[in-house]
Amino acid sequence: MATKKTEYDKCWVVTHPDHGRAYVVADNWEQATVKAAKFWGVKWRDVAFFCDLEKTMEARKNVCLKCRRIIYTKSELCPDCAHALRVEDEQVKNRLRNSWYLGKKGDAFGT
Repeated sequence: MATKKTEYDKCWVVTHPDHGRAYVVADNWEQATVKAAKFWGVKWRDVAFFCDLEKTMEARKNVCLKCRRIIYTKSELCPDCAHALRVEDEQVKNRLRNSWYLGKKGDAFGT
């Protein structure tokens, strides 16, 4: 017996300590981590273990996943939210680049 396909998909809010947050539409958790890695521009194998699920919600077509505004593009986020996530991602990378645990650990302990 075939199940009726609804007009709603499942949105996954995937977080990673080094890359921030990604809003992706996927059928299951594994596909959500793959799409999040693609969004962040990194290899899936490098981030899959550290990904965490923040929440899931319904994803309606032509509605921004983050702010719930109606959008007229094929993307999942409106231009404002996409820009905000890119800026947040850049800020996270800059903070981590300047932190001790990405390459400056040896300098901190004098080795």
